[in-house]
Amino acid sequence: MMRPSVSSRRSSAGGRQSSAGGRASLAPMRIKQDNVTNIGRGGRTSVGGRQSFGSANSAGSSRKRPVSRFRMGPPTTSRRSSASSIRGHEVLKDTRPLKDKSFMHQEIRDIMQLLLFVYSFSKTITVHTQSLTDMMSPTTKDFLRVFEFIYSFLHPNYKMPAKHEEEIPQIFKNLRYPFTMSKTAMFSLGSPHTWPHILGALHWLTDTVKYALQVDINQLLFCTGGPPEDAENFQEVSDIEVFFNFLEKTYSEFLEGSDTYQDLEQELEETLKQKTLGMAGDLEQLCLEEKMLTMELQQLEQEPNQLVSACERLEMVKNDNNKFDKFLKDLDNHKRSQEQKYQDLELQVQQKELELGQLEQENCHLEHQLANQELSSVDVQRIQTEARMLNSAIDQVERENQMVDQEIWDEERKIAKSQEELEKKVAEYNSLARKLKLIPSDAENAKGIDFELRLTFGNQASMSDFMNTIKPALQQLKRDANEKIHEINNQRLLEEERLDQMTEIVENKETCVSKLESNVQTLEKDITDFKEKSKREADSLTGKLAELEARLKMMIAQGDGDVQKAQENLESMRESNEYRLAEMAKEKKDYQQFLLKACTTVLEHKTLLQEHFQNLVQRGLEHLEKTQKTELPTSFNIQES
Repeated sequence: MMRPSVSSRRSSAGGRQSSAGGRASLAPMRIKQDNVTNIGRGGRTSVGGRQSFGSANSAGSSRKRPVSRFRMGPPTTSRRSSASSIRGHEVLKDTRPLKDKSFMHQEIRDIMQLLLFVYSFSKTITVHTQSLTDMMSPTTKDFLRVFEFIYSFLHPNYKMPAKHEEEIPQIFKNLRYPFTMSKTAMFSLGSPHTWPHILGALHWLTDTVKYALQVDINQLLFCTGGPPEDAENFQEVSDIEVFFNFLEKTYSEFLEGSDTYQDLEQELEETLKQKTLGMAGDLEQLCLEEKMLTMELQQLEQEPNQLVSACERLEMVKNDNNKFDKFLKDLDNHKRSQEQKYQDLELQVQQKELELGQLEQENCHLEHQLANQELSSVDVQRIQTEARMLNSAIDQVERENQMVDQEIWDEERKIAKSQEELEKKVAEYNSLARKLKLIPSDAENAKGIDFELRLTFGNQASMSDFMNTIKPALQQLKRDANEKIHEINNQRLLEEERLDQMTEIVENKETCVSKLESNVQTLEKDITDFKEKSKREADSLTGKLAELEARLKMMIAQGDGDVQKAQENLESMRESNEYRLAEMAKEKKDYQQFLLKACTTVLEHKTLLQEHFQNLVQRGLEHLEKTQKTELPTSFNIQES
């Protein structure tokens, strides 16, 4: 996976705008949608306010682009280097065994099955893909032909541009391919370390095409939701399809310059009449039905909305249910407390029965004494007054006892609620500790300490364990985790700085390569000019030789006396001409050797630079993969009690 360059990270977010009316991709969504590109504003609006089907691009565009798709990538904002920076998105990990030979063979079989689906194309590819072994490491030309054919199912009449290394990753990105495809992988398609990932992407595109071939467009556009047997009657064409056909025809005439559509409107009216009224046109019955339906509609509109009342009743029932659940829990707690009180009261009753027996014996003794002694009227009045005072005191004590019981009941309810809240917090703590691998004591981060909280009401031992053992251990874990996070953040920042440096080095090397290529072009131009100059000189010498031969013939014709002298001059000129030609041939050979040596040197230097550039890119990828595999532990935010 390639890390975006510095320039791309610093550039503002903005997807490429393509033609209007783009459909959503068939690929699954893998990332939350951060920013969605709007439909191009250059489209013309047609009748009824509908967006035009015409492309928003300029008419002079020399290259056809596929239908626009929503941009699902994360926003590319400027990176702020800080110790606490965290990535805003998470890249999915490909779980497919892409480098497994059997899995690759199965992918190739599926692709070949789609390729052989069209007979005309199968005849053209049999020469290049006769077996599975040929597709294990195909050439760039074969891959481009296969990709262009498969993608033509989604984008008819598609032609691959010259820079396929930029076009193919952009196409997969527009199709919402859930994994990243780098441009550098397009330069070495058949290599063992890049071909499995490209083959996986091609297989994903094949599955997408198979799904698209099984989709019925008319069923998607004009589905009425009725049973399929209704298609046998006259109403097999839905109202949506009729109106769509009307809009299509009117829009075609609008593009041709027409402003009135009386014929089409009359045709639409007749079609709708035939669909709604039938061929006979039973208007009276339809009018009666319309009146009845209108009255029924008015009655229904006057009636209160049952859905709102039902929703309100449902909310009331839910609230009552929650209240009853809470009340039942309170009753259970009250029942347990009352049972405990009942046991205490039974013990008190037994004690009171014993006391009652003693009091009865004492009463019998006192009655015996009372029967054997004589009381005066004053003593009787005094005893009655004491009895009334004792009864009033007993009533006061009973009222105070009831008040104390009520206070005890209220306190018990408060204690039960506090215990429930405490149990919830303890359960949340234990679940969080299990997620952090602190429970049980032999867990990864426990270090032999039992971090689990156990509630034992009435026992202070658990509280002392928490304050003396668990809480200090949790504080130490928090400090260790914060230190580790700080170290990992520092290491990540260092790796990002190294990656930036490597990126700058790569850019400098690319600049050097471009300069050397310009030098090679200059040398080639100089050699071509020298060749043309040499050719012109040879042509001029040949012309001079022809003139001399003509003069020689004239001299021979004029007289025999000057023949010897002319022959000598001719011989000397021939010798000088041959000498000049030999020198020119030698110079031409020297220049050719110099040109060959210069080209060889430049090519060797360019090869070394490319190897060095590939090594730098590989090292950068290794550093990036190592950095991305580093997991940041979650900080332990535990509330101190």
